[in-house]
Amino acid sequence: MYRTSLGPSIDDLSDPVDLTHLPLLDRRNLVESFPRLWMTPSLQTAIHKDAVEYTTTSGTSGTRMPIVRKRDWWQDEYVRTYRYNSLLRHYQVGRQPKVILTTAVCSANVCHASSPSYEDRLRGTTLYLNQSDAPSKWTDADIKRMVEELARHRPVYLDADAFYLATFLQRVERLGLVRDLFRPEVLTLSYELTPTCTRAYIASVLQVPIFELFGSTEAGYTFVESDGRIVRCPELSVVEALPYRPAERIFRLVTTSLKNEYMPLIRFFSGDLVRLPAGAELEGTRIPDHGWVERFMGREQDCVRASDGSAVTPGEIDDAVGAANGTMLYYQLTERAAGDMVLSYVAATPAGVAPEVISGVVERLTRLMGPTGRVAVEAVGSLSPMASGKFGTTRRRATPADA
Repeated sequence: MYRTSLGPSIDDLSDPVDLTHLPLLDRRNLVESFPRLWMTPSLQTAIHKDAVEYTTTSGTSGTRMPIVRKRDWWQDEYVRTYRYNSLLRHYQVGRQPKVILTTAVCSANVCHASSPSYEDRLRGTTLYLNQSDAPSKWTDADIKRMVEELARHRPVYLDADAFYLATFLQRVERLGLVRDLFRPEVLTLSYELTPTCTRAYIASVLQVPIFELFGSTEAGYTFVESDGRIVRCPELSVVEALPYRPAERIFRLVTTSLKNEYMPLIRFFSGDLVRLPAGAELEGTRIPDHGWVERFMGREQDCVRASDGSAVTPGEIDDAVGAANGTMLYYQLTERAAGDMVLSYVAATPAGVAPEVISGVVERLTRLMGPTGRVAVEAVGSLSPMASGKFGTTRRRATPADA
């Protein structure tokens, strides 16, 4: 596949760390090449032996990308990742109970449309909790079922999309079921960028250690939060930081990963942006195996435009919104035009968000949008996920350049 896509330059790859002479690949390149250019003899043999599984990306950033990998690939990836977190390294993958709460649309294991039973949603020691494509569709009976199943499964570890978990916990509070809620020993938030206010709310209810995981369906996890830092998961991968707005220490992440033997990735750009710590030292363009990043800034395609047309990242927007004093559950910033935004938010409690908190958020967001920026605000009862099942903190207005 790579010889076809990259040409003779791939033959000059004598050192796997020396990648800079190769062009970048994105999802479009990979989708167009599947499955024909990936069909190696080893993959054909694995398919014949029924030793592979098939899935797709969620489609949040565009066309769903098909993926083939060895069966139960994620189990190995969890082991590779967890050893770089001070608490997760003690979790016994495949032996201790775990619960996953995210969009049912994204799951390669469970389809929400068939309303599977508890037993059907159990894969080894992992229980998939959700049966719906949107939290707004959860009934009181759904919330009670999930509370009961958590108590029944008694997970050591909960992995969740923050939007889904925050909605669930809010409903648990409103139904008066907090005392019945089983709490895991550790919680990870992944699947999409977690708003600071959402994490603060989740922490206030669950009161357990929380860590974030960062990566993609294609490449697996590239970073994990541990002891206050977002550190590399370096096994079988190289991560480069290419300038985006280097004066502000914001870089594009480019991943080379050999974790999936049937679909290895060379210089794959998923769209992720990060802010590096002050004084960070790169090895050429490479983030060292012992390196870390200060913050994930969201994906480039999710940036909105300031009044001068410059890009504002989801991370910068989230820094402006902040924890909102723990009274905002989550939010979305919708671009009506360059610098003209609407902030829609869901309050965490019936008391709502204090006017002075909203004023501070609007002031900081308006400053981000430039001298002619405008930010309107609306409180809503719920927000709808995208077709992928994910929410996102921004809704960007399409421009001719996106065509």
